Amino acid sequence: MSTLFQLHSDLSNLSRNLATISNYWQSDDGILLMGQTVAFIDWVHDYYCQQPQEQPQDDEQQYKQQGKHEKQSSCPKTFPKINFYALQADFEVLTKHTQASIQQTDFVKFVHDDEWVSLTNQYDNIMTIN
Repeated sequence: MSTLFQLHSDLSNLSRNLATISNYWQSDDGILLMGQTVAFIDWVHDYYCQQPQEQPQDDEQQYKQQGKHEKQSSCPKTFPKINFYALQADFEVLTKHTQASIQQTDFVKFVHDDEWVSLTNQYDNIMTIN
């Protein structure tokens, strides 16, 4: 059974919410980033690929410390394949600088509202995390 995790989180709660999701994700699940969470797609992808043993205490501090880093498009083969999505409308309200950074990624698929409905029908379960 596949699950679509709809994640709407600010930076201060992001790692805690991802830790919750990581207890459940399995191959072919999806993560739909909603609202401001779209701005942190690189951080979310890195978290997923690295799955740190100890969760950071302060997401915002860690995000700022990471700064610009080389984007990786794939995770080690030992990780389950997770599909990353983001709402196009949420992407469009970001600053031009943030948009340019995100457009360089190849691991996220942007979906419009009508595609979002179709996307939810592709999964057995939908879990929304705020």
